[in-house]
Amino acid sequence: MILLRRGILLVAAALAVTAHVPAWGQAKAQSNVRMFKCKDAHGRMYYSDKPGAECAQGGVLELNRQGVAVKRPAMDQGKTKTDSKTDKQRLLQERRDKALLATYSSEAQIDEAKQRSLQVPTQAAKTAEERYNTAQKDLYALKQQAEKYAGQKKPIPPQLIEEVRAKEQETRKLESDVAARKAQIAEISQRFEADKQRFRELTARQAVR
Repeated sequence: MILLRRGILLVAAALAVTAHVPAWGQAKAQSNVRMFKCKDAHGRMYYSDKPGAECAQGGVLELNRQGVAVKRPAMDQGKTKTDSKTDKQRLLQERRDKALLATYSSEAQIDEAKQRSLQVPTQAAKTAEERYNTAQKDLYALKQQAEKYAGQKKPIPPQLIEEVRAKEQETRKLESDVAARKAQIAEISQRFEADKQRFRELTARQAVR
């Protein structure tokens, strides 16, 4: 009986304290209440104070006290997208670093791999340059023939004119091919040099640890 009376007194005291909580404190407590709404895979709607397992499909909306969906500021959305992109870049870099350390055990191995990768494009560039030089010589000879006719004040044969045009087109095409081959060689070299620099950084970190 004594315990029962004591319990009643404690409850009454708690209610009295709650009754005297300032209005702003109650408003603050109510403002902290959050409500979410979502639809599951079967189209059923759920309401809860936090997103549950039913909301795994996404499409979760936060509601205010009036039941209206709360719109997130555009700044927050942009920040979320930026953070997500940064996380993906970081994970991608980590995978590249692991692959780099798993592939090579020294900078010398990277140089050897670079030379092997350059063999085919270097030979292709050499062949293209030789063909370009040959085409240039042929074009020069054809133009000399055309100038000879012009010097003698004779009409240039239509066939010779067509040969000059065709050889000019071939020369331009070969020149473009040579430039593309050299650009490929430069890209391969830069890639391996970047790998070597990154390998040096990673191995230096490991040595410090």
